[in-house]
Amino acid sequence: MSNTPFCFFPIFRAFDTAGNPLAGGLLYTYQAGGVTPLATYSDAAGLVTNTNPVVLDTTGSATVRLKLGVGAYKFVLTDSVGTTQWTEDNYDPVAPFAATTWTGADGTAGAPALSAASDTTTGFYFGTAGQIGVALSGVTGGQIAQGSFTATYTTFSASVSGTAQWQRWGKEVTITLPAGTGTSTAPDFGISGIPAAIQPSTTQWVALAQGSVFDNNSGAQSPAVAVTGGSSTWLVKINGGNGWTPSGTKGFFTATTIKYLLI
Repeated sequence: MSNTPFCFFPIFRAFDTAGNPLAGGLLYTYQAGGVTPLATYSDAAGLVTNTNPVVLDTTGSATVRLKLGVGAYKFVLTDSVGTTQWTEDNYDPVAPFAATTWTGADGTAGAPALSAASDTTTGFYFGTAGQIGVALSGVTGGQIAQGSFTATYTTFSASVSGTAQWQRWGKEVTITLPAGTGTSTAPDFGISGIPAAIQPSTTQWVALAQGSVFDNNSGAQSPAVAVTGGSSTWLVKINGGNGWTPSGTKGFFTATTIKYLLI
């Protein structure tokens, strides 16, 4: 069963109308709104069930823990001869701590009080609806951002553009690059337009799947992207930067996904 919190205070204690300890008092516990008994417990594990009613000691005290997840309680307190002192209905041990999730857009009515900050600024900010991200000098945690940008493939005889989708999960970035081809005699081709928010600090080589990049209409061998640190333009290379044929169609024939780390 779930952990059982204390009822009100670690030790439940009651007093009579004169302010004296309610020695021998009786605490009845029911399901909210009725008289169906609902158990309480005297241990943290919820294994030792109290009597119902709970009989208070000479100081008017008893250990009373409630079970989570069973709904609200109804309490009826009487003195030792059955005279009702008070009744408290619809007490839910979870409700005071229930969390609400914001599912609207940043900056709209009802949004949490924290302001949306840049994801490269130290502080809190809102990304996906219902989630809060933490940015610490550009090092972030949790699924905190996603978006798109126009990826332009350069060093072709004519630049080719398309929409790239990206998502950042902690330090890991995933980008899906659009298909795009052109002609070039260069040993590589460029990808420009990379947003600052997903530029790493260090240059990393990211291998591409065989067949994702074509050279002169044939699958390129050992393709990779040089994910250049602090740069909005990266290069796609094959065979260590050598081996592109001087003619024919080159580029991504299908959408291609890469992953790298913000380090």
